[in-house]
Amino acid sequence: MKSLIKFVSAFIFIILIFNFQSCNEKKNQKKEVQQVIKLTPTEYNDSIVGFQERVVKKVLDFSNNFQMLDTIQRQAKLNDVILEIDNSLAILKQLPPFYGNSKLKEISIKWLNFYRSAFDIEYREVLNIAKKPEGELTENDLIRMNDLTKKVADSELVVYKEFETIQQEFYKQFNIQGKQNELNREIEKSGKKSK
Repeated sequence: MKSLIKFVSAFIFIILIFNFQSCNEKKNQKKEVQQVIKLTPTEYNDSIVGFQERVVKKVLDFSNNFQMLDTIQRQAKLNDVILEIDNSLAILKQLPPFYGNSKLKEISIKWLNFYRSAFDIEYREVLNIAKKPEGELTENDLIRMNDLTKKVADSELVVYKEFETIQQEFYKQFNIQGKQNELNREIEKSGKKSK
């Protein structure tokens, strides 16, 4: 009976810890959203781009180091990218439109959802193929990996161009002098390399 009470107490304690951590995460997300609500048009744009930059840094780290990582490290990097995407999406979805303009927010969510899907489906398949021992990889496996990677790169460029168009419209609407950030240039470079 005492061991049952100890078990139940430990179980309740663990649940309370997880609940507390979950509440803290939600408070931090709400705090980030509240900070964004009081922004100028430039700051609003930069905050959305900031969420994307977090993801792009993880994506570039994943792709630049893919060949040097073992299977477990690749899987960990892939999961790290997906986690960053999920965190950014959770915050972006809470953002209100900026003076009635929700296009920038919506295209950013579409962009992040694209990455979410690409990493969860195409890149996960690439990892599963890459797990095979070197001698067991067939020419069809290599072709499939190349096709998946090219498909993602081509789609990435389309989504990026959509984002860029809507961002330029946002700039015009709110008289912002647009500038291209460094990570956007990296996306364009990686898209051109894959063709």
